[in-house]
Amino acid sequence: LETKWERLYPLTFLVSFIWVAVFSFVISTVVDRWVGFAPATADYLSVIFGVILVAGGAEIPDTLQSVLYARQGYGSMAVSNCIGSQICNILLGLGLPWTISNIIGTPVRITNYERIQAAAFFQFGNVILNFVVLVGAAFVLKQNKALLGRAKGLFLLIMYVLVVGAFCAYTVLAPSTNATASFTVTTAAPLS
Repeated sequence: LETKWERLYPLTFLVSFIWVAVFSFVISTVVDRWVGFAPATADYLSVIFGVILVAGGAEIPDTLQSVLYARQGYGSMAVSNCIGSQICNILLGLGLPWTISNIIGTPVRITNYERIQAAAFFQFGNVILNFVVLVGAAFVLKQNKALLGRAKGLFLLIMYVLVVGAFCAYTVLAPSTNATASFTVTTAAPLS
């Protein structure tokens, strides 16, 4: 061990995990209460709060990590961190709770799925945009690696604001075919 404190890394990992769990619970509770105060006709607020508050709060640690990696000269690690965190958020963050819920016999009910589908299309557009800005530019300029400079970073920040604004406008203005429509995700057969 390099220092006398290195042996405490498992404890610090556990404490940081507990902090994330507590703050996630607090953010979820606050958003749930705010949506609860909204009129019943404003069913879009849960989607907007999810996109802006919950997702933004979840990405702050990833952003700080990416800035740290980029300042140390590890640009590829910064980009990989962003992409990898999204893969974990979508596949592990949704897959694990849904699997556990179905194993214990509680199906997952999803409401406002039209708006969630729209969010998926907006996210797909973000992935394509990211690919074009990073890899497409390197391909067109015949570079052997993608470069993310100040101009591209500013462009991506502006696109973030525009995409979130467009999604919020779509969510508020687009009529829902059935605001109470939902479907239930269950396992095909009970697990024994």
